[in-house]
Amino acid sequence: MVEGPKVVLKAEKFNCLLTSVLIAIDFATINSESLYTKDVCRVSSIGKELFLEFTNCESAIRLHFQMSGRQIIVKSGTPVCKSALNSRSVLTALLKFDKYDVYIYDSSISIKSTDYIRVVEQRRCRDICADQFSLQEAVQLLMTDQRPIQESIMDQHILPGVGNIIKCEGLFLSRVNPFLISSELGFDALCDLVVNLHTFSIKWLSYCRANKAIPMTVYNLNSCSVCSSTICLVRANTNARITYYCQYCQPLSPAAAVSLTKTLTQQEQPNSLDSSSTNDGKWVDLFDPQKCKCPTANNSTPRLMRVRKNGDTHNR
Repeated sequence: MVEGPKVVLKAEKFNCLLTSVLIAIDFATINSESLYTKDVCRVSSIGKELFLEFTNCESAIRLHFQMSGRQIIVKSGTPVCKSALNSRSVLTALLKFDKYDVYIYDSSISIKSTDYIRVVEQRRCRDICADQFSLQEAVQLLMTDQRPIQESIMDQHILPGVGNIIKCEGLFLSRVNPFLISSELGFDALCDLVVNLHTFSIKWLSYCRANKAIPMTVYNLNSCSVCSSTICLVRANTNARITYYCQYCQPLSPAAAVSLTKTLTQQEQPNSLDSSSTNDGKWVDLFDPQKCKCPTANNSTPRLMRVRKNGDTHNR
C-alpha cells in the first residue's frame, strides 16, 4: 500500500501542474467536462488521498494509489520512457494539460465535490505526516476505540496515512502488542505510540525525498532487530492485513494473554492461507512450524519465507 509519506511526495511532484490548464482526461468512466479549460489552483494530500483542485470549480480530481500506484509526469506530447515502467503496470488514466501529460498507473481516480474535500480536510490535523499534528485529538479517538490497536491505527478516519509499514514499525518502537484493545492501553501508552507513528512517518518522508529506502526494525524481517528472536507474522482482524511483531519485545500482559487465548479458541482456525482472505476478522497465524508439513533437509525446523507471484493479488 502506498502510505502517507509516499503520497506527500507524489503531491509535491504534482506541484509542477499549478496554473496548468486541463485539456482532457483519457478515461472513459470519468465525466470531467466541467474541469476542462480550468487551471490547477491547488494540489494537496490528506492521508492516502491526493486532490487536484481547479479554479472556480466545484469539483476536484481524487487519486488513491492503492497498493503500488504511481504517476509519471512528462512534458506535453512526450512519450513515457518504457524503462520507467514494469511489465505489470496498468494505465489507469491519462491527464492532458497544456504543459504536461500525467500518466496514472495502478491507481483509483474519481471526481469529487468540494464538499467531500471539506469533510476530508477535517482530518488534516491527524494526518500522520502533518507538520501541525494534533497528538491530543488522535489519542482521544483511540482511547474510545474498542478494536485491537493494530486495527484502530489503520483507520483512515482516525490517523490518515497510516498503512501496514507505519503500523508495524510504530507498534514495535512503542513495544505495544498489536492485539491489545486500543481503549485499554491507557493515555500514556497511546501518546507514546502515536508519537512513534508520527516520528517514523516524518523520518520516512525525509528518506523518500532523498530517494533512499528507510531501514526497518520489524517489517518484512525474519528476526527481531533487538533480541534476534523469530519475528511473528499473522493475518488478523477485519482488515485482514498482515502484521509483523516480536512476541518478546511486544509481550502481552498475563491477563491480556488469557483473554486473547479464549477469543482465539472460539474462532474457527483456517487450514490454509487460501482461506485467510475470507476469515472476516478471525486469526490466521502465518508462521507455525509445529503445523508445517513441508519436507525439510535433515529434519531441520521449517523457516518462514515471504514469496511473491504475479496474479490478481500481486503486492497484497
